[in-house]
Amino acid sequence: MGMHDTLKQRHDSLGLRFFLLFASTIAVISISSTVLFYQQQRRILRENVTHEGQILARLLAHNARLGVFAENGELLKDPVEGILQHDGVARPVPWTQDKSHAAFLS
Repeated sequence: MGMHDTLKQRHDSLGLRFFLLFASTIAVISISSTVLFYQQQRRILRENVTHEGQILARLLAHNARLGVFAENGELLKDPVEGILQHDGVARPVPWTQDKSHAAFLS
């Protein structure tokens, strides 16, 4: 006799119903916990990356303000190279006061 035949014969069994209810409840709780944990970790990671990006942007703005004000690319080399040493930084791009790309960096 296979498992399927045994379950067919005992479908009225109270113990089997309790077992299936308990097993399905555990499965739902496990899946719900996994989904909630994943969403929470994703939110925390996004907040941390955003916060680190804001800190690096403020640091670059503070260190490069003379070079941006003078529109001198040589004064911007050191602050930009310092920011590039951080993990996850692809390319810092200073902007002028009128929000146009600082072409003098090229």
